[in-house]
Amino acid sequence: MTPTIWRSSCARGLDPAGFAVERLAAAAEGYSGAEIEEAVVSARYESQASGRAMGADLIDEQIARTRPLSVVMAERVAALRE
Repeated sequence: MTPTIWRSSCARGLDPAGFAVERLAAAAEGYSGAEIEEAVVSARYESQASGRAMGADLIDEQIARTRPLSVVMAERVAALRE
């Protein structure tokens, strides 16, 4: 996933300059834009619930907790592309 999509997802009230956007892009390889957005939203909730500062580490944790549909549904996605 390109760093540009990450900057867009982080733009809602966050400064993307404060995030390791390239690292997040590499960690979310295969994720759709919606899945990236959900990781950011989940990280915001986690930040509020835990009192931790919102940052790339929280987003990384959310990415690690899920798998993109392109992986989970690889066979079905391939069939649709045929």
